[in-house]
Amino acid sequence: METAVDFSQDLPSHVPSELVETFDLWNGEVADDMFGALERLQDRAVAKGGLVYNPYLKIWWAGGLDLVREIYQAPDLFSSRSLAGGIAEPGTPDLSAVLPFRLIPVVLDPPDHEHFKRLLTPLFATNVMEKSRPFFVKTIVDAIEKFADKGQTEIVSSLTGRVPALTFTRMFGLPEERGPEYADWNHTLFRGQDPERSEAAGKIIGALTELVERCRREPGDDLMSEVVNATVNGQPVDSNDALGIGFLLWMASLDTTTSHLSFQFWHMATHPEDQRRVRENPELIPGAVEECLRLYGTVNNGRILTRDTEFHGVKMLAGEKIGWASSAIGRDGTVFEDPNTFDPERSGNRHLAFGAGVHRCIGLHLARKMLILSMEELHRRVPPYRITEGMQAKPLSGLSLAFESIPISWDLEG
Repeated sequence: METAVDFSQDLPSHVPSELVETFDLWNGEVADDMFGALERLQDRAVAKGGLVYNPYLKIWWAGGLDLVREIYQAPDLFSSRSLAGGIAEPGTPDLSAVLPFRLIPVVLDPPDHEHFKRLLTPLFATNVMEKSRPFFVKTIVDAIEKFADKGQTEIVSSLTGRVPALTFTRMFGLPEERGPEYADWNHTLFRGQDPERSEAAGKIIGALTELVERCRREPGDDLMSEVVNATVNGQPVDSNDALGIGFLLWMASLDTTTSHLSFQFWHMATHPEDQRRVRENPELIPGAVEECLRLYGTVNNGRILTRDTEFHGVKMLAGEKIGWASSAIGRDGTVFEDPNTFDPERSGNRHLAFGAGVHRCIGLHLARKMLILSMEELHRRVPPYRITEGMQAKPLSGLSLAFESIPISWDLEG
């Protein structure tokens, strides 16, 4: 977002003035046209060599998929020690800096990262997710059948937010009936302001503390029991690290998956020809899911410089932050042919919606399973759907892109 505020006095002396681009991830142009604004920002960054500097947020901003892949693959230079590289809305503290534990494994760099990833990766392996398929299908179908004969629904509350919440409670060994309450806490954590945001974090920590203590006393067959009673690098997982793992998985389960589900159904509701093509050719659903991940990467991510360096011809200093938009790099025209075209038969879809390198998302198999099964089951049970006439979807910008609501409707048969 362009602003009339003069940031020239705040510009670090090593930053060339021609690289300045001022924008706000939470308000203005990005809030009004999130994907268009982020793509235009990327275009300006690419035109200037791949990097620009935002004095408002005090961050470098990267444009281009290959450049971002370089960042992912150099954790010794671009550290993940703070969530999203410590990028936060002005006036709001970085979440990972105020929590009393580490958000494991995302804020760890090698070699500590590998120790914890060896514990967590098998818990989300493809074969483990396939064993849970009957539960996933039942959860999705039960949610859809509550509205399939109504002719309309607000799909964030009825499906894209509900299913991840129920899946999360089952995997964590938490009471299923509290899933919506947990999702509300998570929404406040991501979208709220203090003191509500801090109160939500406290509620999540309280619930996780009780869960960790219970899993130590009475281990079950749930994911958190596996974590709490495991060893890492020859040492038992301590309670603080168990809380950090639980808090991160809580956020990812109840925010990122919900957002990916919401964007894929918003796309189908607003692009009837794409929806028709996928309905007539259900074998294209996995490819359709990948295209939505590419086009609508939901996370604006970041890293922190560990040392002074020159990166792509630009001087950068230790402690500085660098960010990028997953949705924009997924529309990089130097990598993807017709980048803004939805093509479920696209080959070589090298998007980075799940990251890359050592921090590639451990839950990607779970996320893909949920995205594919949800589209399959909704299209089996609900006729072609659209945004309800006279209503609008309500998007949310920030560090993660999401929808507050998506009202859809369809014609009932007979």
